[in-house]
Amino acid sequence: MKKTIIVLALIVAAFTVNAQSKIGHINTSELIEMMPQTDSVQKKLQSIQAQWEQILSEKDAEMQAKYQALVKLSEDPNASIEILELKKSELEKLQSSYQETNTQANADLQKKQQEFLQPLLDAVRAAIEQVAEEKGFDYIIDSTEGSALLYSNPSSDIMEDVKTKLGI
Repeated sequence: MKKTIIVLALIVAAFTVNAQSKIGHINTSELIEMMPQTDSVQKKLQSIQAQWEQILSEKDAEMQAKYQALVKLSEDPNASIEILELKKSELEKLQSSYQETNTQANADLQKKQQEFLQPLLDAVRAAIEQVAEEKGFDYIIDSTEGSALLYSNPSSDIMEDVKTKLGI
């Protein structure tokens, strides 16, 4: 009986502590999309992506030309097996180089995206912290789609306050 009373007292105490916490939420993805700096970040990333696409396109054209030459050479009954093997090896090296360049392009784009977005993320985090402190929130949860948020009271959304802090 005493154990039951102690357990009930602990449960009540836990609910009392939780009831005192003030929780807010914000959709950070939506906020970042609203920021004017996001457009310039997107333009920079698109420019870098276009440069990589140009390089990959040139490599692809070179591979296609080598492949066509190999096909034509393989149809020649007088073609040397050694030359065919050499051309096939060249084509395989080009394919490998293309794949490496594609991997490098993806890694570079991810790195640049992180580099360009970090100042925005830092500004958002700072504004959220300021609003949370000013409004007395204990927790702010990111309500971006895909998060583990199950319920949020619309009156706890601090989007407008953070937008004001950021001058949006």
